[in-house]
Amino acid sequence: MNSNKVLITSFSEYLKNLKNYSEHTVKSYTRDIIKFFEFPNTKDLNIANIDNGLIKIYISSLHRKGMSPKTLKRNLSSLRSFLSFLKKTNI
Repeated sequence: MNSNKVLITSFSEYLKNLKNYSEHTVKSYTRDIIKFFEFPNTKDLNIANIDNGLIKIYISSLHRKGMSPKTLKRNLSSLRSFLSFLKKTNI
């Protein structure tokens, strides 16, 4: 998870400094990505292996736990932003 911590910290800085997201949004997106990497199917996951199938499994698990549709959408947006960040930074 150490390399993931570095990525998450870099992602937070990217959102804050380059995307000019509010502090609240940065905290929410960062928390969402941390939760994603705590999901059992993502333990020791190589980020190159993140795909639509894994994201669907993750979002479905959040839905089953009773997460509101609005929060589900934010989690999906957080993941999209994170993957976009990885692509833009060639990670």
